[in-house]
Amino acid sequence: MNIYFSLGPECNLKCIYCYNSDINGLNRLDIGHLNVNTMEKISRFIITQYTSTRLNFTGGEPMLYIEKILHLLERIKDIRSNMANPMIVTNGTLITEQILRDIKEIDKNVAFSISIDGPPEIHNKQRVAKLDSTDTHKLAINALKKLKKFDFKIYVNSVITKLHQEYGIRKYYEYMKSLNVPWLIGKGSFLHYECALNERAFVDTVLNLISVWEDDPDDTEATWIDGI
Repeated sequence: MNIYFSLGPECNLKCIYCYNSDINGLNRLDIGHLNVNTMEKISRFIITQYTSTRLNFTGGEPMLYIEKILHLLERIKDIRSNMANPMIVTNGTLITEQILRDIKEIDKNVAFSISIDGPPEIHNKQRVAKLDSTDTHKLAINALKKLKKFDFKIYVNSVITKLHQEYGIRKYYEYMKSLNVPWLIGKGSFLHYECALNERAFVDTVLNLISVWEDDPDDTEATWIDGI
């Protein structure tokens, strides 16, 4: 079983397909903020009923709520043996080595899912900083390096759009493969995003990726999974 804690709506990016964004004046979700006491009660109730439950921390951007994550992980250490490894789903731009040390000190088996949509020419168009022209791709790649340094389990998640088709699916595949991390793809919640793929186009893109992978003599095991 998976528990998803959406810690709060704040984020330092304005990804153009984000379901929890207020860009375009949509203000789609007002999810408020979860406090640690509430999360602990929910966690204890479910984890004591179902073994191998995984806690997933999302947002907004979870790194803006890192103190909540640390406090919860500390509080539930007594039932940790009944859980699967917790997962933090993050854009990676705010990860520091000190944060990773703090997490490691409490739970060395926390896993991370980092958002990387592909090479800079795709990623930086889709995952845009709110306040400036920050190279969000560079920050995400730096986060990946830090996570590898601290030996965390890492996944990469990637939202597929028309930009990927224009870039070339084979080139995209080769780039993602070069990260040397298992990766997942999804279609996203696009709202009014003009580069969104419809269902048929997304399926065709996934089939194209499968074809490219099957033609890859160096990749005998699938390193990507479709359908976030």
